[in-house]
This record gives sequence, C-alpha cells and structure tokens, in this order.
Amino acid sequence: MKYHGVYYIPNQGAQLSASLDYVKAIVAGIESSFPRADKAGTWALTHRMLRDNPPYSEAAQPDYPHAYQHLLHVSTISPDRTYNLIQHPPQAGHDGSPGTVPQVAIASLSLHQGDAHASFLANQMPLLWTPQRMLDVANGNTFQAGDFLIHVGELRSRRQAQAGNQTSPAVVVCVSTPAGGPDYDDDTIDFEYAQASIRELWNTIKKDIAFGRAEVREHMQLAQDFGRSEEQDREAVARIWCAALSPRA
Repeated sequence: MKYHGVYYIPNQGAQLSASLDYVKAIVAGIESSFPRADKAGTWALTHRMLRDNPPYSEAAQPDYPHAYQHLLHVSTISPDRTYNLIQHPPQAGHDGSPGTVPQVAIASLSLHQGDAHASFLANQMPLLWTPQRMLDVANGNTFQAGDFLIHVGELRSRRQAQAGNQTSPAVVVCVSTPAGGPDYDDDTIDFEYAQASIRELWNTIKKDIAFGRAEVREHMQLAQDFGRSEEQDREAVARIWCAALSPRA
C-alpha cells in the first residue's frame, strides 16, 4: 500500500516559463540527489472546479458559504476514471458553534462520463454551478528513486490557453512510498515514518532551489482514509489532490 504526499508550489506571476523553470530545477534536484533514479514514463492530470451560486437575493451575500464541485482525473490514480468530489461548507455544531470540517462526497466516473458531466454542469445548470477554472498537466515527469515514486508537472490553465495566452498557476509534485517503516509488512502501517520519509526526500530535492516568495503547500494523505479497499484508497488520493488544487481561502 502506497502513502501519498502532494506539494503545491505557487507561481506568483502565473507565467508558463517560470513554472517550466521550476520543473527543470526540481528534475535537476532529483537527478543530482538520486543519481540512480530511473525515469518511469509520464503522467497526466485534468482538474475542473465549479462553485455553486447563492440563491437569488436583492441583498448582497458576501459571506455566502459556497459549495465546490471537483472533477479530477489523475492517470497515476486510475488511467480511465474521473473522480467527482463535492465539497459542502462545514456544518455548525449542535451548540451553534461554527464548523471547521467540510462535508465531502466522492464518486468515481468513467473518463468519458466525467467529460460529459462537466459539460452538463457548465451548459445545462449555469444557475446552480459556475465553472471556476480548468487545469491540466500533460506529459508530467515520473521518477523511481528507491522506494519512492515522484511525479512532477506544471499546471496549465486550459481556459486561458484557449484564448492564446498560456498561463501556469503552479507546479505540483506528488511523492508516494510504502506506508511502513524499515520492518514494513502487509500488516504494518507507520504513517509518521512515511510522512517523515516523504518530507526528507522533498527537502533533499529542493535544498538548492529558490522558489522566491512562493509558499509551498503540503498535503498529506489522512490516516483515517488509508488501508481500506483499493477503491477507497484511490478516492483518498483523489481527495488530497482536490485539496491541493483548491484555491487558498
């Protein structure tokens, strides 16, 4: 069983050339830190995010708690599936205190159904859902370094690219490793060791890279979402990808 961590490196100016420079630097960091790392093919990602529209009101609703809908395809999770994640705002507690944990539902669709569902929401339900952004990674880099599988790629904004102005809001790095310590077996899950190993590898890769003012965001797989069925494990990885790709509040 693999444990995953995702790093989101914002590109402040959103210029594609800057993201490509980040990718080159990260790849160079992998190759210099792990000379025996093997290139392991390419990977791809498509992410669409929609936000719900508040009910009609003559008064402004600046504090309306929005729900978000994600349609995510990551070839490393499943080459032929799209994950549809709906994120509702946190519910208030029984005592009226504000909630902190969003309510999340997730389902798996075929790749073809995912495209059709996105088109349906955007074109047939515009009063309920508004597309926010569409992001892609095409031909991302993959490396195998010992027990670690590393995926690197620049995010490209599809909508703006169609307008003839390619932009890239960020670079993403996903690192996965067996979820166990040195004495790992099928019955052993050591999340702290897996997290520490991923962080150590990432710190080694980026030690000579200057990301400027960009604040790198780390997203680790939740322990309670791990070690169930294979499909539930894939859904858990999809959830951390959606969290990583969500605009920061």
